[in-house]
Amino acid sequence: MLHHVEGAAEEGAETRSVAARGTPAEREFTGRVVAVRPAELLLTEGGDPALFFGRHRWELRADGPGTVLVNREEFTGPLVPEVLAGTRDVLVAEFTAFNESLKARAEADARGWGA
Repeated sequence: MLHHVEGAAEEGAETRSVAARGTPAEREFTGRVVAVRPAELLLTEGGDPALFFGRHRWELRADGPGTVLVNREEFTGPLVPEVLAGTRDVLVAEFTAFNESLKARAEADARGWGA
């Protein structure tokens, strides 16, 4: 899971993230914010387009009384198969932990507002 993120949610802002802190899979990476629509969309990207490049999209959509989170990462470049072969399980676990943590936080906030 992402344990540390620096950067502003503003188009063009640079970001620095640390994932899986304290584990053998710990890694640090930089990127930039490509698009922001408050309460709807955050799109970031980073890496080397010639080797391994990622685009991450967090999208919120109203769904009746609730909200749907689309949390998607797309990778391009010749190193993608090799990198994913060694990290797919870690990435899936990180996405799952992030989604569950965000859900718990949103539900706790909603309860605090009397929802």
